[in-house]
Amino acid sequence: MKIRIFGDIASGKSTLANKLGKEFKIPVFSTDDFMYKIKYTKKRSEFERKKIASKIIKKNNWIIEGTHHSDWIGDAAKRADLIIVFNVSLFTLIFRIIKRTIFEEKSKQKFRDMFRLIKMLLKYSKEDNIAYRKIALTKKHLISDTILVNDVKKVLNKK
Repeated sequence: MKIRIFGDIASGKSTLANKLGKEFKIPVFSTDDFMYKIKYTKKRSEFERKKIASKIIKKNNWIIEGTHHSDWIGDAAKRADLIIVFNVSLFTLIFRIIKRTIFEEKSKQKFRDMFRLIKMLLKYSKEDNIAYRKIALTKKHLISDTILVNDVKKVLNKK
């Protein structure tokens, strides 16, 4: 089973991907893992990203979640059995980014990172969501503000 999950920052991609990975016993990957050698600091070249992504995409089972939809990761959507697109309101996304920064102990984000994320969200959200929807229309897909493991099971006809 191959699942590609798209969505804005703080939309719930990672949470759902990890739940699905556990439920179906499938490895989960973030497009950030392909993008950066060191998380959010040293970027890989497009050639490196495509090479790493190609290796994983050739496998029988995977879940790939992330905001990226460029050519280097485009084959993941083409090979996916299911594409999931989170469509969460901008207000909710900003609230989640602020909440994550202030309250969650696991979050390593600092306040300047919080503002950087909100700025990115405001800059790219609309055009990214149009791209996600176009990609999703080519396959079996779910587009919603909340997607649960049971929703995925229904679409994939899994019990």
